[in-house]
Amino acid sequence: MDTNRADRFLRHMPVVEAYGQRLAALQNVWDSLSLLSQMSGDGTNMGHTREAFESLSGELVKQLSAETSRKAVVELRAKAQVAIDVMVRNLFERTADIGFLCTDDDIVQFMQQATRPAADNEPDAVQLTRAIRKRLQEYVAKYSVYQNVILLAPDGRVLVQLDESNAVTHSCDALVAKTMSSTQPYVESYGPTDLVASGEAALLYSYRVEHQQQTLGVLCLCFRFEDETRAIFDKLRAEEEWAVLALLDASGRVIASSDAWQLPLHAPMTLALEEGEQVVRFAGREYLAVTRRTQGYQGYCGPGWLAHAMVPLEHAFEQRSSQVLATIDAELLASVHQSADIFSAELRAIPQRADSIQRELSQSVWNGNVRLAAHNGKENAFSKSLLREISTTGRRSKEIFEQSISDLHETVVSAIVHDSRFRAALAVENDTRWCIQEIHMRRNGAKQP
Repeated sequence: MDTNRADRFLRHMPVVEAYGQRLAALQNVWDSLSLLSQMSGDGTNMGHTREAFESLSGELVKQLSAETSRKAVVELRAKAQVAIDVMVRNLFERTADIGFLCTDDDIVQFMQQATRPAADNEPDAVQLTRAIRKRLQEYVAKYSVYQNVILLAPDGRVLVQLDESNAVTHSCDALVAKTMSSTQPYVESYGPTDLVASGEAALLYSYRVEHQQQTLGVLCLCFRFEDETRAIFDKLRAEEEWAVLALLDASGRVIASSDAWQLPLHAPMTLALEEGEQVVRFAGREYLAVTRRTQGYQGYCGPGWLAHAMVPLEHAFEQRSSQVLATIDAELLASVHQSADIFSAELRAIPQRADSIQRELSQSVWNGNVRLAAHNGKENAFSKSLLREISTTGRRSKEIFEQSISDLHETVVSAIVHDSRFRAALAVENDTRWCIQEIHMRRNGAKQP
């Protein structure tokens, strides 16, 4: 993180700023002690200690700022990555659903009869429609991720749909012809469509219903997009958090938001795809932001959507109470603090430099006391008081260093643990959902795709 950005972020980091102020106050004390030691005649020169303290203080604040910033970015990145990957994984399951349903015997039989000349099927039309709607209701009840299922004739006529309140009888949407001519196992469409009475954007999966190489019509699954995104967002953020999560289409416009007041639908967003800290300005406010592309699921990457996570800059670096490290064995945690894979050489050198300063200071104070003991002069009382003050200031410095270094380690490790837990939770949920889908497929006599 460059110096200008560090200074810009520092004023939004209350914990780091508090350490900076304490260290600055101690620096003033060291400046005074260094001057007084030169005047005391005890032979103790605090100049080197003062310079070493100043250098280490600057490095400590710099590292605290950098790691606090990195932790905030790691947490945002984890939320955004999980949001898009969970959504893509869920959509992948829908691509299996469409292929499964299109080969369902009841649906194929219905389409055969529904597309015959009217004279042949009029007497049974109502009964057939009720029966197939019941079949669709049973299927959707198991998965609860569809707001509608529509069966269309090749000419766009709506033969039956699950949602009877959707007042659509015919579609001119290009997806009908596209699906009829497609050689792909499914057609994925997102955008405004006349298959939704309101004309709003919808996520649809469609495929041909065939019998003996004859196309009977088109099956469309209308994904319950709003409910699914709300469930994902609710799992990823607590009510007290300031972070806002969104899904963006391929052009960078908001298609789903965890807070429509802060981040309204259809708003164009500035993408933040770089790995480091990125600040974006939106609606007159600055945000720390992260944009993530999906990692894909079994080769499927979805409709090209992205996940976007951002938090107001003034709240981005607030330290929330965490019990993460309390669950880690102390001995293991101590060994982690020495890990070159986790902590940079600069970070690992800070405790060593602090110990070196303290040893040098203790030696200087000891030598000063020895010299004073060898001389009986009127300046002894002042020099002894000065040496006591130097020792006290040294202890205070050591305490601040130890506490700040401990906080620095906690910041780094908790960020890693936080990210790991997100990834582990995603992996567990992946396995759980796969098992549930396998059970449903086996019960329906179908193979897992």
